[in-house]
Amino acid sequence: MKPTARQLRRQRADGQLHGLVPALPLAPLVRELVGRCGSTYRAWRYSGVSEPTLVSLSERQRPFVQRRTAEAVLRALVARRRDDRANGLHPAYLAHLRAVARVQERMERGDGR
Repeated sequence: MKPTARQLRRQRADGQLHGLVPALPLAPLVRELVGRCGSTYRAWRYSGVSEPTLVSLSERQRPFVQRRTAEAVLRALVARRRDDRANGLHPAYLAHLRAVARVQERMERGDGR
């Protein structure tokens, strides 16, 4: 979706929309954060970004999001990755990663099962 005329008028010299950033690149990162935390509730408690915002970002319902919201998601994901390296992954996320790896392995072999 293109920016509105009002958003374009507020465009800064560096080309970035003032206070807004595209939300589409955040969707996989939000899904990763929710997966690492175990639920949207836990991701909300961890990041400070509300549950409805996390859901709408992961489902790509928003074309733009406030810069501070995007930064909060990225900070939380970086911190969660650091915690996971130090303390281990959430069991549900680990099971998901293993299932994805099994499917990819089958696809590479050509089984399709």
